[in-house]
This record gives sequence, structure tokens and C-alpha cells, in this order.
Amino acid sequence: MLRVTRTKSLCKQCALNGCNKVRGLSEVDKPSLIVIGEAPGAEEDIKGKPFVGPAGGWGKYGLRESGINVNSAHFMNVINCRPPSNDIASLDALDAIEKCRPGFEQELRELHTRGVETIIAWGATAMHALGIEGPIGKNRGSVYEVKVAGKDFIVVPTFHPSYIMRGMKKEEPTWFNDMAKALDIATHGWHPPKENFQLFPSIEWLEKETKRLCSMKKKPQLAVDIETAFGQIVVVGIASSSEDAFSVPFFGKGMISYWKNGDFGRARSCLSRLLSTCPTLFQNAPFDVSWLVRAGFVTLDAIDIRDDILLAHHAIHPELPHNLGYIVSVYGATPYWKDIVVSNPKTLMAMEDADVRTYNLRDAVVLHQVKPPLLDDLHSTGTEHIYRGISMKLVKPVIEMELTGMKLDKKRHKSFAVKVKRELAKTEKKLHSVAGIPKDFSVSSPLHMARLLYGKIPDSLEQKKADIASYDDEGTRKRKDTKKYRELVDYVKTVESIEPLQPTRAAVQKNWKTGGVSTDEMARTSIYLASKTMLREVKALVRPKPFHAEKAKRLERNIRILELIDSFQELNKLSTTYTNFRLGEDGHVHPRFVITGTKTGRLSSREPNWQNLPSADDEDKLGAEVRKLFIPDPGWCFVGADYSNLELRVLSWDSDDKMLQTWFAEGVDVHTRIAMSLTGWPEDKITKTVRKGAKTYKFGRNYGGSVEGIYRRLVVRIPDFPLSLAEFREADRRHFELMPAYAKWQAKTREVTLKTRTCVTASGRKRFFLGTDEEIQREALDTRIQGPAGDVKNIALIKFYEERNRLGLKAKLVSDLHDAIYVTCPKTEKKKVARLLKECMEHEVKWWKKPVIFPVEVAVSDRSWGEMVEYEVK
Repeated sequence: MLRVTRTKSLCKQCALNGCNKVRGLSEVDKPSLIVIGEAPGAEEDIKGKPFVGPAGGWGKYGLRESGINVNSAHFMNVINCRPPSNDIASLDALDAIEKCRPGFEQELRELHTRGVETIIAWGATAMHALGIEGPIGKNRGSVYEVKVAGKDFIVVPTFHPSYIMRGMKKEEPTWFNDMAKALDIATHGWHPPKENFQLFPSIEWLEKETKRLCSMKKKPQLAVDIETAFGQIVVVGIASSSEDAFSVPFFGKGMISYWKNGDFGRARSCLSRLLSTCPTLFQNAPFDVSWLVRAGFVTLDAIDIRDDILLAHHAIHPELPHNLGYIVSVYGATPYWKDIVVSNPKTLMAMEDADVRTYNLRDAVVLHQVKPPLLDDLHSTGTEHIYRGISMKLVKPVIEMELTGMKLDKKRHKSFAVKVKRELAKTEKKLHSVAGIPKDFSVSSPLHMARLLYGKIPDSLEQKKADIASYDDEGTRKRKDTKKYRELVDYVKTVESIEPLQPTRAAVQKNWKTGGVSTDEMARTSIYLASKTMLREVKALVRPKPFHAEKAKRLERNIRILELIDSFQELNKLSTTYTNFRLGEDGHVHPRFVITGTKTGRLSSREPNWQNLPSADDEDKLGAEVRKLFIPDPGWCFVGADYSNLELRVLSWDSDDKMLQTWFAEGVDVHTRIAMSLTGWPEDKITKTVRKGAKTYKFGRNYGGSVEGIYRRLVVRIPDFPLSLAEFREADRRHFELMPAYAKWQAKTREVTLKTRTCVTASGRKRFFLGTDEEIQREALDTRIQGPAGDVKNIALIKFYEERNRLGLKAKLVSDLHDAIYVTCPKTEKKKVARLLKECMEHEVKWWKKPVIFPVEVAVSDRSWGEMVEYEVK
């Protein structure tokens, strides 16, 4: 056993002098590594041993899970005495850190003489005590070479155990990995990364290096990273190994051109040759390659995108962050470097060229560092086929969709924007006139909404009134003809003139982020439902009293106001999202499609988010017009194919639900049958409203939603839905009784997920869940359906892209939306493209007991995306 007494600490000068001292301790004379915390806690103070309290116990559990023998580790803290209330940020604790510093260094020096050089720093206090600046969230997992008391140590900072205990269990795999990295260093030594960077190449050097790399018999894989500013590629970093890299600069500080006297063209030729000759490696290839293609450095057909670190990591760990800093902290060697740019107050082009290019080349070389261990993990987790067979093959189709985009009809768009603005103003006017809400009322103000929904008077109201009164104080120099005074008066007038809704039985919803009351859609829905229920009860009274008429009137006001607020929010979303598109030079909108945008494998999109487009089915709503804003180029048309009930069909095979399979085989309306099973009504009583409600119910239940939560969302979408909450609960019970295979599938999925915290989809995707029991059950149900559904469509995208290229057609992919794929093509290719798209999407899937084909419905349009008409493929 080894205990180190800090005789060098300045205890008599310390604010904590006289407190119990908890000395560093190891069970062996020569520990393998050092674990440093911040200070002793209550139990450590009593027992006189470090890390014997709750956080220490959790920390030792983490060490064991990381493969570390806790009996071979030396445990110590930055300070040896417990600070008041365990507050390491208190003045007494800060004083103790300073006074205990000589003893802290003494202990580390003693350990170094015993050959111990590897340190795990638990938390920011320990990390800072070792001279490593910055936040623990960014620095954790990196390896730092530090000198303390003249001795060299290798430090791996990570989270403090108490941080994991306080509800951050999602960080547990990262925490384990950080400590396992320290164990590997303690066992096998540390080999710091080398950097052989060429930041300022001459054109002659660049041409010579290009010739050397491109002439190799076995072409090297080049890691590529770009930096952009002002719509231009500023520099392209090329790394041929984990050490060797060079810049291909185009602009320097202040956007000054790097190349002179025609050398720009020669540099461009070098870059084009490199990108079209050697296989490449990226972090987020869809982003970098789309820029490189638009800039004319390479064509999409010519570049060989061999690997993408982001996609590999997503295939292994969909739950974890996928930014490069995080991935390198787990798999790489370079200490955290991203703050060179990310936390720099200067813009990229105001920074020194050497700093920008070093940052850029580190982004490139680390890709070579992390690729081998990532590929090992792909193999060991059995997810290599997802990475190679789906994710990597999606890269070029996804880039093509972004580069192609959709043409915006500017005339129709202008008319649409005017119409939305007019409807928004009309709805706002109704809120003011019909509902009696003051003109200065703002739906986006939590204070105003809290006053309206709950009658809550803002805490700031009395202070505002006092501020107004101070303008009348004798001798004041405050003036009432100022903007500040008018704002105070308007604020008080607005808040006091808001007439709150009639109180209901709805529970007051809390906003867990702010601690105040919630005014979001769910909170409003609760009040809306309670208001409708209470209104029904009042109207059902046999002998109503006079006051009941007034109560009914106020409840009707509740309902009217809440409906108008929902309409306003919907129109406001249309106004902010779809009336100001960012256009490319070609007049097209170019959304970015993201392969790693979901944990289930479905594509997502950004700028704008196509997945949030209003439904084309709601013809009575203004949102249905959004798709009509997008038109094909002259002489071209849109061809689209949409899977029919894809998710329900996946569910039928995944749950082996013979009833669902039979319904699909017979071609009946499945949602009508589900509505019949819910209500017990015959088919002729199932209205459009009831069918729509049944559809909402089924999807909500499939993805783990509660009956109450689904009902709340349902009545917002379908205000005239005929079932009460009690009747809805009974319908849910009836549905599960009538569909035993579905009930069994749900129960089994929940059971396995809780037991293993993992889920494997029919298509072979794996998820390792990190949330609460409730969260992971919902996510598992979602993944079992969404994963295979997404991969059915992902494979279809890949097949169409490859077959289109093989056939030499001019058609281009333009959009992936929900369960549909859209293509634009010359009108002369319409027939061929429609047939090809249908064939590719109806590919045979062999994931269940027998092969399955998911049918699609094909539609075309010469006019707009919102005017697709059914097309029979012959």
C-alpha cells in the first residue's frame, strides 16, 4: 500500500486548515496509473480514504468497465481537505487549491519516481490543475503531454463520475472509452502524432507532389478537407497519411488570392488531377464534394469517394455525436484542436493563414488516424454491410439531389407569400376582435401566453409599474417623451388588458427548461380538451342555472381562441419557412440531404427541411400550395413514386401479423379496417374523419406513444374527432385484443430492449440505447419500423442512380420525401424513367421469412411538384 503525505502543502496559511486530510492512496507500491479528482466528499472526510463515497463508487465501476484494475491505480485529489458543502468553486476551496499546490506537485513527483506517468483527470478542476485549459466537454478524450513539477506526464481528461451520476448516463460509453484509452497508454506507451505539413506550397512544389502521388502504382488514399468563406473555397487540405499533408490554398487572409500570374489555373489542374486519380477519404463527403463539384474542381462521376469517417461512425454508434472532434477524441491521437477556429473571435479570413491551414490539415490527417480503428469496430459490431452497402453508396445520389435542386416559380411564389401574409394578418385580427385580445399581444411571448392560458401575472409587472411611477417622483430627471417610458406603459397596458381563459380542469403544464409554466402545443391542447369536455357537460345539464350560460360562453371563447392560435402558428410557420427561400444562381432551391440525420437510417434534409413540407392532401389548407411553387425546367417533367403504406407493411412483416398481411394482399383500405377494429363500427359508419383519426392513432401507437398523448395530438389535427378520451382508451384496448400478433410484437420488443439496451432491425442496423427505460422502449419500436422502411427506400435510391448511369439517361434525382422518391427528366424520357423508378423501388427484400416487394404508386407532372397525377407504368 502507498500513501503520500503532502509535507510541502501550505496548510497553516490555508482557509481549510484544521480540516481532516484525505491522503492519496494506492493498494500497491507501484501503481499503473493515477486517477485525480477534485476534493474529498462527506464519506471520504469521515473514513479518511479517497473515492469511497457515491461518486467514488461510480468512478471505480467506470474504471472496471474500462478494463482497469482499481487495485493497481493511485487515487488522489487536487486538494486533500473537504471544502464547505463540497463546493469546489467556493472561495475557501479556491484558496485551498493554491495552498495545496506544492503538496499536489510533491505527490505527483513521488509517483513519477516510481515510474507512473499516465493520469486520468476526472473533471475540469483536475484537468486545470494539470495545466490544461478549456472546457472538459471539448478536451475530454484527448491526450496531453504535460510537465508538472519538472516531470513529464501523459494526461487523459474525462468527465467526473458525479457528472455521469447526475443524469448524464448517455455519456457513459464515452467516459468508459476515455479511461480505456488511458489504460492503453499506461500499458503500451504513448506515441504522439507527428505533423509534416506544407502550408505555403509553390506552384512548382504542388505540381511535383501531384505528379508523385498520381504516378504511384498503388494510388494512395487522400484525406480531403475544405474551408469556405464568402461562397468560395478558401483552401483544400490533402493528407496522404496520418502525418503528411499539404495545403492547396486559393485565398489568404482578407480574401487575397494566393496564386499570381496565372498560377491559379495550374493549381486548379493539380487539384482536379488529384481528386480524379486517387481514392479519397472525407468527413462528411456530401458537404465537401458538393462544394468541389460546384467549384469545377472535379465531376461527381470522376471522384472516387472511398470512405467517409462520419458515415462509418454513424453506422457503428447512431446514438453518439458524429462531429470530428468527438470521433478523434475516441479513436484518434491528436489533442482537441477545433478551438483554433471554432472559438476564435475572428472570422476565418481575418485569421493568420498559418493558423487556418494548420487547422485544415489537422482536419485531414486525423481522418487517417481514426479510419483503421473505425473499420475494426464496423467489423466487430457487424455493421460493415450498412456502411459499405448503404451509407457509402448513398453519397453520390444525395449529392446529386442537392446539386440538382428544384426550380422555384418566382411569380407563383410571390403570390403565395402575399396570400400567407394576408391570411396571417386576418387571423391575427380575429384574435384581437373575436377573442378580445389586445393588439400588442404576441403569441410568441411566453409572458403574454402564460397570462392568457393561466391568468398568471408576470413577476416583472409590479417592477414595471414601480418604474412608471418613478417618472412622477419629485426632482426626477426622467422624461415621459422617451421610447423607454412608452415601452413600459405599453407593456403594463397589454398585460393587464389580457383577459385570461376560463379556468379548466387541465393540469398546469411545467416547462422543465425554464421552470415556469408551459405554453406549448401540448399545454394548449390540454386546455382545449378540458374546455370541450366541460362545455359538453354544461350543455348536457337538464336544469341549467343562469350562470351556466355565461360559463358556456367563456368555454366557447377558450375553444375559439385556442383554434385561432393554432391557425396563427401554422400560418406563421409557412411565412417564416416557405416565403423566403435561398436560391442558387440557377434559380433552384438546393436542400441538403443528410445521411446521418436520423438514428434509424432515414435521410433527413436541411435548408429547407423538405420533411416538414405541409401535406399535399390537405387541399383546404394554404400549406398544400407549397409544392406547387416548384416547377420542372422547360422541356422537363417530374416523375415520382411513393411507397403505399410502407411503414405499416414493414410492421406487418416484422411482427408477422397475418391479419395485416391479408388486408394488404386483398387490397383493402387498411386504415379503414384499423378504424373498424378501434371503434367496433361497420365500414359504412367509418367517416373520413374517423379514418384519419385511426391513422394518427396507429402510427402513434406503433412508435410507443401513450394513449393520452396520441389523443391530445389527434384532437388538435382533427377537432371534430367523435370519440372522447374514455372512448379512445376503450378503443385502444379493443385494438390490441383484435390484433394479438401486433400486441405480442410490441411486448417482445420492449422486453428485449429493456434487457439488452440494444435493437437490431430486419435490415441489419444496430442501435445501442443510452436513454431512460421509457425513452429506449419508444426508440426501439420506432427503429424496428423506421429502420427497414428507410433502408427499403435507401436501396431504391442507390439502384436508380446506378441503373440510370448504366442506361445513360439524362434524368436526375431531385428529392427524397417521406416514402417517395422524385426525379426530373426530359419529357422524352418520361416513360423510361417512370418504368425504371418503379422497378428500382419495387426491389425484392429478403429480410423476413419470405421475400417481400413493397409496391409503389407512380405519378408525373409537367406543371409543378404539387400537381402530380397518377401515371400507369406499362
